[in-house]
Amino acid sequence: MTAKFSSMLLILSVLFFVSCKRETQLSPASADALLKSNAWKVDRVVDMKTGLAIPPSILPIEAAALFAVDIQFKENNKTVAIDRVSKQPINGGTWFLLDQNQTLDIDVSQLKGKFPLKELSSSKMILNYKINAFGGNYDVFLELVPSL
Repeated sequence: MTAKFSSMLLILSVLFFVSCKRETQLSPASADALLKSNAWKVDRVVDMKTGLAIPPSILPIEAAALFAVDIQFKENNKTVAIDRVSKQPINGGTWFLLDQNQTLDIDVSQLKGKFPLKELSSSKMILNYKINAFGGNYDVFLELVPSL
């Protein structure tokens, strides 16, 4: 019975590893399609060390301003930041997937830089992001969801 249990545990571990690997390595076409499938809005900023959401009211103004825009990833690697209230484009720029779809390079004034992708699905995007606040640099997760 112990050998049977060990075999089952090994099979489950392999299946888990394979399924996790599949989620993190997106093909260029699927990653591209996922980015362009929605306009994205910032839902939460989460401290990487504690796992706690940081209230927008205590974020630096540059990070807090991200809650006011929708980001659209368009064809030909164009991106647009749209004001969530007026629905007017604020500015535009470019986007590129780098490092075998593990990094998102975004160039719009509200969100500019190369951001490692922690997660990308049709319902959530999580980027590693740095904020300069409280006298230091902090690593956070920028969690985006589709904008309805």
